[in-house]
Amino acid sequence: MLAEGRWGPEAVRIERRGRHQLPAELQPDIERAWQAACARPGVHLFDGAMLRLDAWRVADGVLHLALGETGYKDFLGSNAAHPEWFDRHGANALATPLGTSAALLTRDRRLVFGVRSPAVALYPGHAHPFGGTMDPVPRPDVFHEVLRELEEEVALAPADLAATEAVALIEDCALHQVELVFLVRCRLDQAALAARLDRAEHTALWSVAADGEGLDRTLDDPQAMTAVTRATLVAAGRVLAGDAWAERRLAADLARGVRR
Repeated sequence: MLAEGRWGPEAVRIERRGRHQLPAELQPDIERAWQAACARPGVHLFDGAMLRLDAWRVADGVLHLALGETGYKDFLGSNAAHPEWFDRHGANALATPLGTSAALLTRDRRLVFGVRSPAVALYPGHAHPFGGTMDPVPRPDVFHEVLRELEEEVALAPADLAATEAVALIEDCALHQVELVFLVRCRLDQAALAARLDRAEHTALWSVAADGEGLDRTLDDPQAMTAVTRATLVAAGRVLAGDAWAERRLAADLARGVRR
């Protein structure tokens, strides 16, 4: 958990930077990782351009993000295939695109996630937030990006949503991958969302009761959820169940050796 807050569109500011070049000596390993991933049956990959998180800070209640440019091939060949490069060569050896992850709160008070398809490169079969990486437009808007992903993955239109706020910046420590987490309040119930799910990327919905008891029960029971899902539940729980719940959860996780 890198940072927590409640940031609306006016409290997230972005500095746009240029293309990030990974070290030339690492390119053969990146190419090998890419070819191996592409050779997996049923996996279809595209080296799309993405925005890289170059730097971040929180000052006076504002989240500042410096975003460069990278590509999916560089991400798969560095963060996904060789996260140890972070310790060996430093942060510049990783692509580290900034992801957007939505804690989607339904009308019937469920936090809803997707079960990742077997066709995806990372974490197939695991519960994971709806979201994705950001397109490298000249003036990126993180709120526009997470809503675009929700439209693509669950067919949600702006009229289906009540409110959206960024609540945390988190890191999947296994990949050194950073995600900006949003709490998105939806006017639909879980059943309506299930009918709209795009099953190319997710095979089913996975949900949690949006209260302290339901969150504790899920977080205490080992399940096939990603690290990003776990941190997203904790960040959303701070808003929905309160600071006291979040601090108790933090203390319990630290006692159990869960990295925060």
